[in-house]
Amino acid sequence: MRIVGVCLVLLVFFGCKSKRAVVSELTNKEEIMSCPEGGICSFQVETNKKLALKTDQTGMLYPDITEGQDILLKYIYEKETDANIQDASYQEAVYINLKKEQLNLQAESLKPFNIVFARLCFCKGESGYFRVKNGRIKVETLRENSYRLVLKFQAEGIPQVINEINQVFRLP
Repeated sequence: MRIVGVCLVLLVFFGCKSKRAVVSELTNKEEIMSCPEGGICSFQVETNKKLALKTDQTGMLYPDITEGQDILLKYIYEKETDANIQDASYQEAVYINLKKEQLNLQAESLKPFNIVFARLCFCKGESGYFRVKNGRIKVETLRENSYRLVLKFQAEGIPQVINEINQVFRLP
């Protein structure tokens, strides 16, 4: 009986752990604060990058990520799909290019910012990369090298699952 009691106490003691920090400090991938139902999300921070939106020979837009002085934030949503169904994959991504001086800002228009929305699926005429112009953004400092991003946006003319990001991140 004593052994059962001791095991129970040890189970309770070691089974309880403190809440994990919102921000992962080991990699440039952050813990996701919110993700739409039915999907898996990831958030990445890359420093010394620059995002440009280019056009290919067919007239479609695509992101070009190069070395630079900026910070690139990437939020990716992947819909959970049946692996047995061919061409059922569905992914949305938001690329946000920030300059270091933009780490404390609030804006009611996204036109001056370099934000790209991607809808990648077998959705005829509604798949690809799109410049985001409508919405608002807020980036605030929480503590040294720790920030909160709040982005509410609407991509023009295409359906979307992601329309809001509320994410804490840390610069490496």
